[in-house]
Amino acid sequence: MKKMFVLLMLFAWENAFTQEVQESQLEQQAERDEGEQDDDYILQQLEYFKKHPINLNKCSIEELRSMSVFSELQLTNFILYRNQFDKFISIYEMQAIPGWDIELIRKILPFVTIKEDIKIISSFGKQLKEGEHQLLLRIAFPLVKPPEYLLPDSVSGSYSGSPIKLWIRYRYQFKRALQFGFSAEKDAGEDFFKGLHKMGFDFYSFHLFKRSNGPIKAFAIGDYTINLGQGLIQWQSMSFKKSSLVLAIKREGDMLRPYNSAGEYAFYRGAAIDIRKRNWEVLGFASMRNLSANLREDSLKEFESYVSSISSSGYHRTKNEIEDRSKIQMIVFGTAIRYAKSKWRIGINAIHYELNRPIRKDPEPYNLFSFSGKNLSNLSFDYDYTTRNIHLFGEFAMDDQSKKTAIFNGALISLDRRIDLALLFRRISPAYQSFFANAFTENTQPVNENGFYTGISIRPFPGWAIDAYCDLYRFPWLRYRVNAMSEGHDYLVMLGYKPSKQTEIYLRFKAESKPINESGILDPVYKLINPIKKDWRFQLNHKLNESVLLRTRVNILSIQKENDGNQVGFLWFTDLIYKPLMKTYSGNIRIQYFESDSYDSRIYAYENDVAFTNSIPSFSGRGYRLYINAIFDIKHLCQLRNKINIDLWIKAAQTIATHSFVTNGTMSGTSGKNIPELKFQLALGW
Repeated sequence: MKKMFVLLMLFAWENAFTQEVQESQLEQQAERDEGEQDDDYILQQLEYFKKHPINLNKCSIEELRSMSVFSELQLTNFILYRNQFDKFISIYEMQAIPGWDIELIRKILPFVTIKEDIKIISSFGKQLKEGEHQLLLRIAFPLVKPPEYLLPDSVSGSYSGSPIKLWIRYRYQFKRALQFGFSAEKDAGEDFFKGLHKMGFDFYSFHLFKRSNGPIKAFAIGDYTINLGQGLIQWQSMSFKKSSLVLAIKREGDMLRPYNSAGEYAFYRGAAIDIRKRNWEVLGFASMRNLSANLREDSLKEFESYVSSISSSGYHRTKNEIEDRSKIQMIVFGTAIRYAKSKWRIGINAIHYELNRPIRKDPEPYNLFSFSGKNLSNLSFDYDYTTRNIHLFGEFAMDDQSKKTAIFNGALISLDRRIDLALLFRRISPAYQSFFANAFTENTQPVNENGFYTGISIRPFPGWAIDAYCDLYRFPWLRYRVNAMSEGHDYLVMLGYKPSKQTEIYLRFKAESKPINESGILDPVYKLINPIKKDWRFQLNHKLNESVLLRTRVNILSIQKENDGNQVGFLWFTDLIYKPLMKTYSGNIRIQYFESDSYDSRIYAYENDVAFTNSIPSFSGRGYRLYINAIFDIKHLCQLRNKINIDLWIKAAQTIATHSFVTNGTMSGTSGKNIPELKFQLALGW
């Protein structure tokens, strides 16, 4: 009885440290890609599982994998434990599963259960009637017009539309069996019911997605994403690279997923079907859609017009961006075949792309091996195998244009109940080509890279956590702003300590060394410099009472360049998070100060925002930032008796710049000017 009481006390407190690690993933991803993730599929899944927890006694491994929090060793241990001991008697029995520590259990506790469903609805007709509807309306705008909107239309870089950003999404969902809906988005600066967008929004999306326990595992009509192997030829859903989650090196997820997010690039539009029969699984898909691209005419008029680059931003605000809209048509079809047993799985994946206009990159040295032409095909073989405390995985890929290869091999090893190890070797030719690939690499795309990654996670004592990784990599050919073959490395060490149920502390140090050209890409002298980037972070989370959490962070970044001195960035913020029990409102507030010597020493900071949004702006220069979020349950606040649930999110933010700065957030700051922001989101559910 005493042991059960201790467990109940442990689970009663929300684990803020785990949340910080997830935020760190998003921050490091934004820093690497200089942008934010638009795919909110995982956030939608977790929100649904919070309302409808996964039954641990009946769930499949695919359902647990869709939460994106488990390693393959943890999933394998779960299945072995359930097969051996049958049904879970108590939710707290999870602590007996090998590899499932208290931190992981705290993280998933809101999303799992052992209770049986009251009723099971199987007919398609009832699935259409008994599901849940959600209508999401979001609007964001600055209270002061940024300078881009004040320029005359004839000036290059002026925005044609208003600074208001709009997003609408409707979704119907019955459990994980049936989902359909649509979304529409207008980015800030884009026209609305005028100019290029006579039909209103710049972007429209529709999807119909059905899962079943029969031979047809899933099928999709409209917009969807495809995820194969380890991402060497295809991975369109949100995924992370190096971060404080040092063991998260393997791409995991459903091959076929519905798509109804705001991003306008990484998805397919057409139809797909996933068929499963015993140990076999076969996926087939086809897509046809237009992409934004920079179109050029041949100067000698000997060849047809060609595409110099494809745009993935989704922005159509300026004259040039509007001219690039829907300039190229892409037809895609492919298949994936998997054969799986209890401890191993193999797969073969094939994709073919056809473009209506050829791609020809600019004749720069680093583009020597870049894709050119109208057609591209990729073929890959992937595998994974689990034996005792070792999980092996990998992928071997090739394209038909260069006939060059990309190779991934990794291992997750549980050395002890408190020590886990991750190893990853990659070798990718400079001439290897792919579209929509997203693997665990230093480069944004899996190309021109050889490397070896090692990560270790240690839990030496209760309340202590040590995570570290080291990544060594080499680029066999030139890259953008790197006019020579080069090599680099980065490593991270993170120490977490929880002295009590109310307090958590973590210290993180990250260092990186990666060569770049000394004076920029146009310098004719191919001399490289090797800047050393060091990042120190301290964070304290303290729960003042059952309703109030205080969070403080100090971040110092240093960049050392040859003959250029030391550039330093500094950021401090304090969050006050208020989540009262049994109340119809909650919120949080942040006060922040930042200072940096240059744009290179900018610092990224995750911000709390409205639901289904990732906000990770970067800050350079000098200034302050304040924001406040408020969340209201309108139905209960106003004591309404209708069946519609109404939730309202409000975010107000302002950056006070005392020196020039740059931010990559939704609203851009300018030198000496304050641009307050407002964002509203209304969610209707019935």
